Amino acid sequence: MMETLAQDMRYGLRMLRKSPGFATVAVITLALGIGANVAIFSYVDELWLRPLPVPHASQVVRVFTSNPSSGGSERGENSYPDFEDLRRDTKTLAGVAAYQGRGAMIDDGVQNKLVLASLISDNFFEVLQPQPAAGRMFTERDLRQSNTPQVVLSYPFWRSQYNGDPGIVGRSIIVDRENVTVVGVLPRSFRGTEGMAVRDLWIPMSTWQQLRPEKKQLVSRDLRYFDLFGRLKEGVTLQQARTEISGIAAQLASAYPETNRGRELKLVPESETRGEGVASFGMALLGIAALVLLIACSNVASLLIARTEYRRHEIATRIALGAKPSRILGQLLVETMLLAVFGTLAALCLGNFVLHALPSLMPQMSFNVGVDAYLSWRGFVVALLVAVGSVFLFGMVPAWLAAKTMPAGALKQRGVETGGSRTLARNVLVVGQAALSMVLVVSAALLIRSVWNALALDPGFNAHQQMLVLDFSPDSGGDAQNQTFVKQARERIESLPGVVGTTVTMRIPFGMSGSGETKKVFVPGSLAGSDRESTTINFDPIAERYFDVLGTRLLRGRAINQHDLDTSAHVVVVNQLMAQRFWPNGDAVGKRLRLEKADGDEYEVIGVAENGKYNDFEESAMPYFFIPMQPDDFSEVSMAIKSSGDAGALAAPVRQILRDINPKSTVLRLITLHDHVRQQLYSERVAAEMIASLGGLGLLLAAVGIYGLMSFLVGRRTQEIGIRLALGAQRGEIFRLMINRALLLTSVGVVIGCAAGVAATRLLKTFLVDVGTTDVFAFAIGVAVLLTVAFAAALLPAVSATRVDPMVALRYE
Repeated sequence: MMETLAQDMRYGLRMLRKSPGFATVAVITLALGIGANVAIFSYVDELWLRPLPVPHASQVVRVFTSNPSSGGSERGENSYPDFEDLRRDTKTLAGVAAYQGRGAMIDDGVQNKLVLASLISDNFFEVLQPQPAAGRMFTERDLRQSNTPQVVLSYPFWRSQYNGDPGIVGRSIIVDRENVTVVGVLPRSFRGTEGMAVRDLWIPMSTWQQLRPEKKQLVSRDLRYFDLFGRLKEGVTLQQARTEISGIAAQLASAYPETNRGRELKLVPESETRGEGVASFGMALLGIAALVLLIACSNVASLLIARTEYRRHEIATRIALGAKPSRILGQLLVETMLLAVFGTLAALCLGNFVLHALPSLMPQMSFNVGVDAYLSWRGFVVALLVAVGSVFLFGMVPAWLAAKTMPAGALKQRGVETGGSRTLARNVLVVGQAALSMVLVVSAALLIRSVWNALALDPGFNAHQQMLVLDFSPDSGGDAQNQTFVKQARERIESLPGVVGTTVTMRIPFGMSGSGETKKVFVPGSLAGSDRESTTINFDPIAERYFDVLGTRLLRGRAINQHDLDTSAHVVVVNQLMAQRFWPNGDAVGKRLRLEKADGDEYEVIGVAENGKYNDFEESAMPYFFIPMQPDDFSEVSMAIKSSGDAGALAAPVRQILRDINPKSTVLRLITLHDHVRQQLYSERVAAEMIASLGGLGLLLAAVGIYGLMSFLVGRRTQEIGIRLALGAQRGEIFRLMINRALLLTSVGVVIGCAAGVAATRLLKTFLVDVGTTDVFAFAIGVAVLLTVAFAAALLPAVSATRVDPMVALRYE
């Protein structure tokens, strides 16, 4: 057996060396198909599939809280006091740790820049137990015994910021203007717990309180900003832990009814939450990559069918001399296996190159974000499995067709066989390629159209105006000083040439602070609330001119003005949906509500603004309200700077103004409104770019397949074409005959692809904005693109057919 295999491999290598053109095209085709799958799998594996790289990952769980109004279905964040109580009272969990995504400023020696930070409880690494790539992970005991602020770096940040220097461990870096000691670096495989965001710094709570004292979130039970992670004790089942956690939730509800009544705690295995927000995207990418692989395999199968056609005399001779069909089949499969091996090696190189280039090809953000995908052992295993599967996908049918060659007929004619089984097989392959390409093109068209529609939507403010968005911290020493700083900055910025006006707010629409702040709203006598029951609603503290500068229409009443800010007036502006929900039968202006407490101070509704998109483009309409900014709201603000010209040109003078007023002030982000809005579509743009790239690759491979089929047909029908020309057929008719054949096969594939596309594009539903999965325009684009590509691919073979010399063709064997 082994001797036969070795003989077949030597023979196969010799045959491939005799056909370098065929071997090169086949290997490149396989490299593109398999390489795309290796790269996409590695990306999705890093994003979603790979288990949390910690010891006994199956023991890691997450703890969520549910909002009573959600019916217990919500997976919400927890308050820090609830975390501390849970950690103290649990007997089934070996440890509970808290996590919150934040931003921090790091001084790289040239400037302060914003980085993504993970604010974690001091025991976080003791609970999850990741192994460091360099240095060590801090422990709660270390932090308690040391007054030195400590931090751990993520692997990508260590490589990009410090060139992977192991000497950074033990050195100090400047975070939020304070010296912080780097004690370790996380392993490359530990990318955190979020979707597409990779956090740069991992900062313990004790260090954070030295950098930014925030006592309120540590003691307020109604501020729920923390994700909780736990680890089951040895021998404890998930159900046992859930029973205990439910009991602890009941105790908290009894002890703290104002904040915890009706709330439940839910225990979920960490592995079940890793795909949240990215699972459908990952499935879509894997599916699209699989389609590209099928197209590539179809191309190679088509090449092999053509090659066996031209080796028909050789194969027939071997069968006539006594070779069994099974022996022929085995020999051809070995040649196919060799192609797969060479294609897989090239694919690994290509996939690795793509993964290294991926960060630079992704949409750019004002801070580091993305996936540090790399070719791991899991990627190698997938490449091997794909290669083995490819052998059967593209090798079995050509080898079977060759093995059933009839010696008598083949040896009588050294030319091309007149039978149609091989042509039928190639026709089927081209139809399949066209159908698969249709799905690819429609998917790409839907996502591109979605991004285009999102940018054209009316989000409740003028997203297309020239504006600069400035997030900054005055850092002036106190509330009054910060307020004075902001006032002076606005006056000086408004004096710059081209500046039309400014306003400030705690959070600009589509801001970086998640979904923003919420308050409990009590409305006497309304249908949605009462003196005893509240509704939690998002809000934003704003300054004067907010609606004017942002371009938000005020439907009734008046806007918040400077007098409201100076007097800390108890007034609110509500959006249209909030007005309709609480006062459906009358004008909301002049009505009153209470915030946070049923017996608290009353606030008067002074205006009604149009509805808007406050967090992202996909969100449904939600109630929202605005209140005047208070003095303690100016510690970190967003300023909108409206310009009559190029807003980007104002960036340098704005920075200089802030430095002149207070050199300690920190610019967190300075970006044009255009880029600010586009960054909100980061996930959609990534999906569109990646699937469009795969679609383009699939189209290229499909075009090669159509070209190969038409070239094969011209060669096979040379004698027929010569006879037609000799009998008086015009060369234009021959041209149309060839083109129509290509368009007919493509059209059949397009019809099948449309049906498949309707089902396949449902995976993209969560990424589509203002466009359905059956959008007629997207499918029309797919049809037009496929037919155009088919025409272009068939053009050269069709022209070659018109140049056939009848005299030569009639002598053709």
